[in-house]
Amino acid sequence: MNRYVTQENEQRTAKYRKDRQREQAIRDMNAALAPLEIYEPSSIDRPSLFIFGLPRSGTTLAYQLFAHCLDIGYVNNLIARFWLAPLAGIALSREVLGTRAEATFESDYGKTRGPQGPHEFAYFWQHWLGIEDVEDLIRFNQPAPHVDWGKLGRVVRSMQDGFDSGIVFKTMYAANHVREFAATFPMPLFIHVDRDPTAVALSILSARKSYYGTPDTWWATYPPDYSALRNLGFAEQIAGQVAGLRLAYEEAMALLDPEVVVRLSYRDLCAAPELALQKVRTRLRSLYGYDQAFAGRAPPSFEPRERVAGTAADEQALAAALAARGLRG
Repeated sequence: MNRYVTQENEQRTAKYRKDRQREQAIRDMNAALAPLEIYEPSSIDRPSLFIFGLPRSGTTLAYQLFAHCLDIGYVNNLIARFWLAPLAGIALSREVLGTRAEATFESDYGKTRGPQGPHEFAYFWQHWLGIEDVEDLIRFNQPAPHVDWGKLGRVVRSMQDGFDSGIVFKTMYAANHVREFAATFPMPLFIHVDRDPTAVALSILSARKSYYGTPDTWWATYPPDYSALRNLGFAEQIAGQVAGLRLAYEEAMALLDPEVVVRLSYRDLCAAPELALQKVRTRLRSLYGYDQAFAGRAPPSFEPRERVAGTAADEQALAAALAARGLRG
C-alpha cells in the first residue's frame, strides 16, 4: 500500500480495516501478473463514463444503476483485486462469473456486496496517477507531467476491448484531472451527482464514527483547502469539506464543454432512475452518435435516504457549522 492508504487503514475500526497479510498477498499477485499484461488496444472508440460527486451524494447508487442497467463494462469487486493487471481480472471475471449479475442496489458507505458489485478501483487510479499521500489528493487540475497519459489511455482502451463495450467508472480522481481525462479517454462523459449539503454532511459524520470510532478523523475525499481545515474541529472540517469540494467540482466542470457533463440530483435519481439512464443515453447519441444499449430494467424508483440534523450535540454542532458557511439543504 502507498503511504496514504497504509496510514488511513490503521485508523479504521475492526469492521472496516483491511487485513494486511491478505493485502500483501494480493499485491504480490499483482506484481507477478503486471509484466504479462499487453496493452495493444483496437482502434474502436467506445464511451468512457466517469461518475463523481461529493462523498455520500449518491454516486454509488448511480454507479450501480449504470453498471447493471446499461450494456457497459465496469470494474467489479473481483476485477478490482487486479489493479496492476486489469486485463487478467476482466478475463477471469468473465470466465468465472459471466457478464451480468442480479443487481441489489445495496452498499455500505460506498462498498458494494458480492464479487460482481461495482468497485471504485482506487488502487488502479492511485497507481497510474502517482498518488502517494494527501498532498497528491488536494491538487486539482494542475499540470501532472509524472502521469503517463498515453499509456493510461491504452490501458483503459484495452479494458474496453476486454469487455467488448464502453466502460463506466466511479472515481473522484476524474475531477482532479478533468481536462486530461477528457483528452485521454475515448467518448468521455462526466456524470456529476449532487445532493443537498446537510444530508451529505450528516452522512459524512456518520461515516467517520463508523469507520474510525470517532468524529474527529477525516473520512473520504480531500478538498483543495484541506490544509486550512486539518486542525479544526470535526464540525468545521466537515462543513469545509463539503464547501471546498462543491467549489472544486464546479470549477472542474467549468473547464469542460458543458455537453460532456451530465448533472444528476440525488432526489431525481431516486425518483426516476429510468430518466437518468435515458439522459445519459441521449447525451451519448447527440455527442458521439453512439447508441448505448440497455442490459436490464431499472427499478421504478429508489427510496431516498433523507437526513436532517437531530438533537444530538454533534449533529447540532455540524448544523451550525454548515449554516456559518451558508450551506443549507
